[in-house]
Amino acid sequence: MANDSSFIVRISKEDLEKFNAAVEKNAVNRAELLRQWIRKYIEENEK
Repeated sequence: MANDSSFIVRISKEDLEKFNAAVEKNAVNRAELLRQWIRKYIEENEK
């Protein structure tokens, strides 16, 4: 599946800093993590 689209999410600076710290601490790619969350949400809601 091509990752050829994007969207913008507004989030507080504080939450973004905490999110960035968490993904860095866990050595996770934040874009991939968001894609996984989105796919899971879609899957759960297609039932």
